[in-house]
Amino acid sequence: LTVKEGDFFDESQVENSVRIIVENLKERGFDQHTVTYNILREDEELFITFNITVNSLKKIKKFIIETENEKLKTFIHQRLLLLINRAPDVLRIRTILKNVEQDLFQSGYYYIEINLEGINQINDQFVVPTIKVSKDEMYLFTIEGNKIFSRFELVAAIRENVRKNQKNLDRLIIEKIIGQVYK
Repeated sequence: LTVKEGDFFDESQVENSVRIIVENLKERGFDQHTVTYNILREDEELFITFNITVNSLKKIKKFIIETENEKLKTFIHQRLLLLINRAPDVLRIRTILKNVEQDLFQSGYYYIEINLEGINQINDQFVVPTIKVSKDEMYLFTIEGNKIFSRFELVAAIRENVRKNQKNLDRLIIEKIIGQVYK
């Protein structure tokens, strides 16, 4: 919160704190709520009490995953299953999606982007988050004739280069990376 113990009192900071509380409640699925505050002055001290009333909690009914790749859709859906019938905690959903991106990166989806596009309400009890998958090309390599380095070491070098440079991979870039490893 923007209001801190020991700071000088500024009522606009209290208003900002209310806004932050409301945003956090919304991100965690508490759609209908009221947040008020009371200010109590005693001598040289000031006390602020936030009153939060939560009226209803929405739950996730299902996820809509927008991608034409059925294997990716199934993989992502499996990772999100534990969130169904729970409050739509946006921070947790985004964290899971980032972890899925990292796992898929290790599998050759070097440029994949998985984003929470929005959360649509379907009735008074349930919502449906929409996940959009883009740049879902998978890169696979067959490396022949390598006598010194293992395939794992060469692919690890390619992955590291992709992490650092974020260029589109093509044959010339891969040849250059492998050449650098051998140098």
